[in-house]
Amino acid sequence: MSDTSLTLVHALHAADVLSPLDHELARMCARLDPVNAPWVALAAALASCALSDGHTCLDLDGPLLPQDADPALLPAQDVDAWVAALQASPLVSDGSVDTPLVLRDRRVWLARYDHHERRLAEALVRVASASVRPVDQGVLDASVERLFAGGWANDRQEAAVRSASARALTVLAGGPGTGKTTTVVRLLAVLAEQAVAAGGDPPRVLLLAPTGKAAARLADAMRKQVSAVALAPTREADVRASLPTVASTVHRALGRSGRWLTRPQHDAERPWAADVVVLDEVSMVDLPLMARVLDAVKPGARLVLLGDPDQLAAVGAGAVLSDLTSSDLPGAILDGVVHLVGSRRYGEDSAVGRLAKAVHAGDVDALQLGADPDAAWIAAPARPDRDAAVLARAVEGYAGYLAESEVAARLDAFDRYRVLCALRAGPGGVVAMNSAIEHALERAGLLRLDDVFYVGRPILVTENDYGARLFNGDVGIVGLDEDGARRVFFPEAGKDGGAAGVRMLAPARLPAHETAWATTVHKSQGSEFDRVLIVLPDVGHPLVTRELLYTAITRARKGVRIVAPPGAVEASLPRRAVRRSGLLAALRRVVSAA
Repeated sequence: MSDTSLTLVHALHAADVLSPLDHELARMCARLDPVNAPWVALAAALASCALSDGHTCLDLDGPLLPQDADPALLPAQDVDAWVAALQASPLVSDGSVDTPLVLRDRRVWLARYDHHERRLAEALVRVASASVRPVDQGVLDASVERLFAGGWANDRQEAAVRSASARALTVLAGGPGTGKTTTVVRLLAVLAEQAVAAGGDPPRVLLLAPTGKAAARLADAMRKQVSAVALAPTREADVRASLPTVASTVHRALGRSGRWLTRPQHDAERPWAADVVVLDEVSMVDLPLMARVLDAVKPGARLVLLGDPDQLAAVGAGAVLSDLTSSDLPGAILDGVVHLVGSRRYGEDSAVGRLAKAVHAGDVDALQLGADPDAAWIAAPARPDRDAAVLARAVEGYAGYLAESEVAARLDAFDRYRVLCALRAGPGGVVAMNSAIEHALERAGLLRLDDVFYVGRPILVTENDYGARLFNGDVGIVGLDEDGARRVFFPEAGKDGGAAGVRMLAPARLPAHETAWATTVHKSQGSEFDRVLIVLPDVGHPLVTRELLYTAITRARKGVRIVAPPGAVEASLPRRAVRRSGLLAALRRVVSAA
């Protein structure tokens, strides 16, 4: 092959398909291996680029460019010749030695992501294979009968508790309202009663979620369940006290240490003290973060993973929950996977529930958009009409929030409504919508744009700051303190399960952040609102998939409005968000080698 691949790399960079980082990596590989430069440079650039689309590797037989790139930019390649050139390069190995690139099964990884997958697979098998306390069947039967009295659950939830009590790794998968949290509370109660019956102490439990909002929701749900769950009289106070009512973000729990805070405080050498680790909203956790979580789980501890595999995968690379709920899992992992069904969030008459079900199934005929005001479609073919429709309804939706005078009430009111955009940039994207909404609110007399930090401005934190105790996804609002100074107020979980409070920071202390009148669907994961307004781009946009629409709809408890051109919703249903990953293959290799 000639040097056309280097030409292609430059052309893809010029077309903004490749980032400067992708481009520089390709150039570095070409310098280090001039003999195989064209092939190696192109593989390195595209493998790096694939990460921005959420893939952990580049499938040489699959789509080579991002979803929104013009496929004509990259001519068809001779994959056999490509593989042969990569195998001949000193920069490429099968992962058994350290090289920048890894080639296996006609897939190419950046070495770091191959390492993450192999490390995670080994850790998952280690946890799944760990011995746990033998189950006292009599105690278990009595616990399950009492805890499941009243007909709140179905057979699958009861089976999940029985199965999880006998194993160290459990994956509870299900959509909104299928009982993941309530099932976990009963599982933790069973484990505590088993330990007490054997003469020991209840296990120490660590509750985790990816974002501050998701952690707050998890803690609130746990508090409600723990206060009502029926426990055995033997050491009842100890058992109830062992059931957690406080949750932490993953990043906060991992912590940072070292001179420059560059390494986790908890890892394989310094694991968490918890006997049971519960991680919610796993669909939001990317591959590197999940690998760090498994590192911090101490030997012999149980791990319970919760999430909805039908939602969008994490913003970062990987699709861990999707992989861990696949039917292709090796038996050692598959035996611990339980799929919960039957949503209690949406009643039989819920328009939102029917819409979510239709989108989940890809059933265009069952959409029934516009048949109910709680699942309305606002047809807006032209961009100006679409923006006007969004702004009119955003002003209506946020009026109640801006009418509140107390900070705590405002924080609560802001969580009742949200504008969700499919895109971040461009017309109808988050950046443009946030600016347009704040100006529309000012024109309506609901706020004054007298400062960058105007009173009422909602703030979304986009970067972890351990010193400020703020993490990616935390939401605050700008208000005035007692002295009339502008401050940003954030909700704060109560200590030991107590009532939640509010804390404030000076704007100068904020980490990276943005305005949050509108947010991307991705950023909304882990949150719930009474009502959402979903803004879709033009028909056929490659980033608008069934998973994106399902995720957006299921953020709402009571009502959904979709502003989109005719046919946009229907066109999104056949389009699936598929991520390429090597985790399943890595799990099979680890199990086979054990």
